[in-house]
Amino acid sequence: FEVVEEMRLKGVRADVVTYTTLISVCSETGDMPRAQEMVREMESLNIQPDVVTYSTLINCCMKAGEPEKAFEVVEEMRLKGVRADV
Repeated sequence: FEVVEEMRLKGVRADVVTYTTLISVCSETGDMPRAQEMVREMESLNIQPDVVTYSTLINCCMKAGEPEKAFEVVEEMRLKGVRADV
């Protein structure tokens, strides 16, 4: 996304909210590969996904017609100790 690059150029650091918002955009368009790319980028910058990020990613998986991926995300979330706030 251009917005992240523009933020970097202006010295503004993206955070978990920024990336979760971008993943939400991917969810709306069913762009699962881009959503996964955003998660990898976050983690490479030591920005840890939170419960909202994971929920958004699960939603993206479902909208993209990939329920098996959604279960993988739930398992990853569990392994990383992120608890759903039900």
